[in-house]
Amino acid sequence: EIVVTQARELDRLISDLLDAAQIDANRLSLERGEVDLVAVSRDVLETLKSVTAEHLELEAPEAPVVGQWDRLRLAQILRNLVSNALKYSPDDGVVRVAVIDLGSRVQIAVTDQGIGIAPDVLPRLFGRFYRAETVKEDRLPGLGLGLYITRSLVEAHRSEEHTSELQSHLNLVCRLLLE
Repeated sequence: EIVVTQARELDRLISDLLDAAQIDANRLSLERGEVDLVAVSRDVLETLKSVTAEHLELEAPEAPVVGQWDRLRLAQILRNLVSNALKYSPDDGVVRVAVIDLGSRVQIAVTDQGIGIAPDVLPRLFGRFYRAETVKEDRLPGLGLGLYITRSLVEAHRSEEHTSELQSHLNLVCRLLLE
């Protein structure tokens, strides 16, 4: 079991490095198609629930929210945001994913009950190789590429992301065009 876990972590790190190299070389490509964001969100949360004891909640419309997106990259955005929220949440915390139909756009909001981010850190949060100074390497391994890649994927979808503090908890939001 330990070997499998370590192999998955190594695979994720290599994938992140390759994605970062593609982003830096301006070679990141998307394979757009008709995608239901609600279904992708459910799939990502179900997968994450199978590997974590954390409490995950999805707030989404009953009806599909369909747009022209890259399904795999959209799942990667969600996985990165939720995984990041899980890393910094207490064991009994709740991570919420909200899918909100805004008409010509759809909003994905990931909110956690974690340690929060200092306001002066927010501008650097999506930077390449950025890790908060409070991160303990042994407890929260990583390269600091997840949110950098997430930002680039959101931008590649011609959309936007932003962060905000809610009572010392982080709220990560991205808005996607319903093309």
